[in-house]
Amino acid sequence: MRVRSCVLVAVSFGLSPMAQATPTKKEVVPVEEAPTIAVDWRTIVGWGPVTGVTSLGARYRHIYRRDHNPLWNGLYLQTGATVGTSTFTHSGSVHVEVQPLAVLRVRLQAETWRWLGKPSEIGTGLPFPTADSPSDPETLARRSDETIRTHGRRGLLMTTLQGRVGSFAMQNMTRVSAWLLPKGDGYLYDSESDNLIARGQWDQNIRNRLCLLWMAPSRLRLHRLMVGPIHEFVQSREAARSRHRVGAMLVYMPVQRWGALWEPTLMLDVGITAKDRYRQGETYFFGMLKLSLSP
Repeated sequence: MRVRSCVLVAVSFGLSPMAQATPTKKEVVPVEEAPTIAVDWRTIVGWGPVTGVTSLGARYRHIYRRDHNPLWNGLYLQTGATVGTSTFTHSGSVHVEVQPLAVLRVRLQAETWRWLGKPSEIGTGLPFPTADSPSDPETLARRSDETIRTHGRRGLLMTTLQGRVGSFAMQNMTRVSAWLLPKGDGYLYDSESDNLIARGQWDQNIRNRLCLLWMAPSRLRLHRLMVGPIHEFVQSREAARSRHRVGAMLVYMPVQRWGALWEPTLMLDVGITAKDRYRQGETYFFGMLKLSLSP
């Protein structure tokens, strides 16, 4: 299974104070700020195409502004590092993230990648001579023994816009990736975006995820439950391929804190690939389990 750095694949649902669930008049649910230091463990699995990741990261967050106005409350600066692994790849990353407004987050991230060259029926590490080369699931499985050992780097710019009106929360995450695979020419298959990355030059792609979620009322035994529709768009530059997905998402956080455990999160995303060169009309599935530990 193909590895992806945890925050790159998964959409973060740590909503700002503006988007926190509001307790009923009869209940007083204390709101605790995210911990300054935390260790994050994530496992991500997907199908259509198959993807997978196990990653471990650490981060430090400094809250530099608190205000009675929710738009300016809880603003922070964060830095951290993550390592990830799967059967076919290893990766490492460092990031800096800032929240200049409660409705906006911006992250810069630098990554290093190593493809191990192990046989892969899902195409991880499979080279292609041109952007028009067939990369349908049958071709990927047939060429499973042709994967290569190589390495690369990626820079990321991610912006997240979020807000809430009543019981509904909106979140839009845009991710711009700049890849550099210095060895060879042609293309390398990227299973996360089901796309091709140019080799021997800089290549870019963009990914946008927009979701509108209904937030269930807070209960003493339920910290947060959100469900609603989602749309995803992916576009690559050199290979000039695009993908559209529509589906439904569920995010469940049973508690905010339980001992050293902070906001354990289960996210499920299922739907249809509405537009794609090879997978149009197919069902996809994406799931994430995140556990964060803090002092």
